[in-house]
Amino acid sequence: MSPLLSICIPTYNREFFLKECLSSISEQINKNDPIEVVISDNASTDNTSELVSSFNDKLKLKYVINEKNIGFDANCLNVVKHATGSYCLILGSDDCLYDAALGKILGIIREDKGDLIHYGYTQCGIDIKDVKCDFPVKNKFSTINTRSESLYTYLAGMSTISNLFAFISTFVFRRSMWDAIQDKEKYIGSQYIHLFVIYSIIHNGCKVFSVPECLVYARGNNPNEWNSEPGKFLSLDIKTFHRIVVDIFSYEQSAYKAFGCVFKKQYTYKGILNLLTTTGAYHVDDNLKLLKKFEYNKLFLFFIPFFINNNKFKYVLKNVISSYRRLFK
Repeated sequence: MSPLLSICIPTYNREFFLKECLSSISEQINKNDPIEVVISDNASTDNTSELVSSFNDKLKLKYVINEKNIGFDANCLNVVKHATGSYCLILGSDDCLYDAALGKILGIIREDKGDLIHYGYTQCGIDIKDVKCDFPVKNKFSTINTRSESLYTYLAGMSTISNLFAFISTFVFRRSMWDAIQDKEKYIGSQYIHLFVIYSIIHNGCKVFSVPECLVYARGNNPNEWNSEPGKFLSLDIKTFHRIVVDIFSYEQSAYKAFGCVFKKQYTYKGILNLLTTTGAYHVDDNLKLLKKFEYNKLFLFFIPFFINNNKFKYVLKNVISSYRRLFK
């Protein structure tokens, strides 16, 4: 009999973090539970293989080793390809599940409450110590029909880009719907392939069951190419969501508006002004047209080129921001 849930873990050289991830799973299930764990290893050069072997007696494991590193996006497709569960959870190999998470997820699956199960996460430091819990809907469970206008209200209510399905560990999906999406490979290289697939599912029509609880710990402060330079994540996020609106929502203005509400919460006006005092100014300048599409204030955007090209202004602004931080830290 096929499992109800496949926990799909793409990984590369994260031996220590993966151990914590797998422990968070094994501590709440046993081999009799209808859950399989599928690991797609992107040709790791550490001791990932030996680590995975140590969990063979604790979990129903399927371990796939790629001949070479095929990149994050292709590895996400690969790990789901090898899954057999009715539902899948793509879990980051550096993330960990809450103690009771799998019991709650299985209960929702058994009651057939949604095609997408959407829940919150606790943002942590590198050591998985709690920083902040953030979840989609406050204080109530809810079901959203994605073919209704309530979809845009739901999306606009998210507090971070991560809650817009960008954080890969915060949702469970019906595998048959994932498999039905054609041409997924064209998004390889986007770094967000799961986003394009999930929004394709949403646009085709599905039920999203929103859980007002945090079920996963997100390990932060991991150095990568996107957080190594100010403004680079802003550029990646806004270009990705623009492409989602274009490719999937056919330029629908309601989608721009809903996503824009969340962008302005995460990438605030004050935050953008701060970027103008750093090397991140380049990324702001490069994305002015997209910031306008996501409904940032036109007058604010109009003056940004002047700010960028005025070194005296940059100096003054940098000192103002620095003074503000000292006063209100």
